[in-house]
Amino acid sequence: MKKLIRNISFILVLAMLVALFAGCSGSKTGDSANNDSQTGATTNDPGNGTLTKPYTAHVICSRSMDDKGDYGYVFGRVLTEYQAANPNFSFDYEVVQQMDIPGKIALLIASDDVPDFFVTEAGGAMEAIIESGGIVNITWKRHLRF
Repeated sequence: MKKLIRNISFILVLAMLVALFAGCSGSKTGDSANNDSQTGATTNDPGNGTLTKPYTAHVICSRSMDDKGDYGYVFGRVLTEYQAANPNFSFDYEVVQQMDIPGKIALLIASDDVPDFFVTEAGGAMEAIIESGGIVNITWKRHLRF
């Protein structure tokens, strides 16, 4: 049962990541950025789900994207599929040992270089970082009610 809940929560987090990329993929900078006056075509529409400017996401995970039986593979595949659909998107996937992730995240917060996404176990040092406001917890337990 615990593994089922863990898998469901991981899938929900991935769905939220995809929604985040799709929803925050562009920005309005005035009428000239949104409409081509010659053709009337939309050139920078944040609602179309595509990136109009290059963006590189920093991703930290304790698992490699190569192991098909693990969540690192699923996480990497979601990022790769999004990249295929959005040529302006790229990502740096960094593998860090699980026990080192809280320290790495704390260091990155202190240097104002917080990764866009990371996967780690809940509790302990991560709870303290969340409570300090350094990161936002997007796990299902905090945001979804069943």
